[in-house]
Amino acid sequence: MSTNETNSLSLKSGDSQTKKKTTFQSRATKFEGRCTELNGHIFEYGEHRSADLFAVTIKELANYVGRTYKYGGDVAEGVLQLQKPFKTEPMDPANPEDKIMLKKWEREYDEYRKWTSAMDDNIKSLYNLVWGQCSDAMQQKIESLDTYLSMRTTSDGIALLLAIKNTAYNFQSEKYVFESAIACSLVYIKT
Repeated sequence: MSTNETNSLSLKSGDSQTKKKTTFQSRATKFEGRCTELNGHIFEYGEHRSADLFAVTIKELANYVGRTYKYGGDVAEGVLQLQKPFKTEPMDPANPEDKIMLKKWEREYDEYRKWTSAMDDNIKSLYNLVWGQCSDAMQQKIESLDTYLSMRTTSDGIALLLAIKNTAYNFQSEKYVFESAIACSLVYIKT
């Protein structure tokens, strides 16, 4: 029986026949992801709309990390660009004897170290967030990739997003290949 299938049962009551409708629903629920704040935006594999889901979910994910992560704007941009955020290390002061320039450089370098440390933590947190938004089918597909162990070991959230994108879009391409093959076969049969 499908998830939303409804059956009508006929029950006899004495001499007259009474119809009573009974609804059966499967207890299987639709996967909505582990992060409730993402409102069911997930990464799915095997759906005809996997690529579309990816595009929508990546935007929601960027909005979420932009609001909740430290230096969230930088992380959100990294999610949208599918690249690790990068900041150039401050150059050493031209004249180390200039105390004002040295103090300015020390502040800039301290901020740079805090930023890079936060980005490392954010990318690792992103990995866990994204993995929690992957359906079982997507997780199994990602686990079958050669790069999975490296991604998991380093908790590289950006690499995981790239793997999901490639998986989602490759499934979409495979679907079109099969649809094209079927369409060609039908044209051949009709002629």
